[in-house]
Amino acid sequence: MGFKELLNTYTEIKLQSESPKMKETSEKEIFEASNQLMKYAAYDMQRTIESMASDPSKRKIQLMFLAIVFDGQLYEVMTAKGRIRLAERWHMLLRATRHSKSKGGMSRYIIDVVAKTYFPEYLKHVDDDIQVLRSFFLSNEEQLMEKANTELNALDKRGLPVTVTSSDVMP
Repeated sequence: MGFKELLNTYTEIKLQSESPKMKETSEKEIFEASNQLMKYAAYDMQRTIESMASDPSKRKIQLMFLAIVFDGQLYEVMTAKGRIRLAERWHMLLRATRHSKSKGGMSRYIIDVVAKTYFPEYLKHVDDDIQVLRSFFLSNEEQLMEKANTELNALDKRGLPVTVTSSDVMP
């Protein structure tokens, strides 16, 4: 799944064969879906941070794979030398930004936009990515524990009692 570029913008264009009512209800599907995903991710992350703050034994590394499954055709439009080229795509990456009240600034997200027909293959790629990450953490456990302890010791010097064990790193 190599990507050269992220989508910074997009336009939804409905096929002429769609009814006017369907066109109205689905005009901003990707926009609405990306907003809902970003709201959920921010809410879940805030909840996780609060949980870890109240109980240090609940510390964890949390990764989210945000995705929009689009039931329709996806196309990428490229322009070069005054020419427009259209290419059908099954999977694209959307760069999205949302104001975060808790951070007091902007939060940036990368969201996979996947054609419904490609979704089973996409899930295989996500699983492969998870296995690579798991392998990395397991093979570098000692170095990662050392770095975590260094950071936690810095917090401890500020008066926050913290400890970490290898069971905190991987289940």
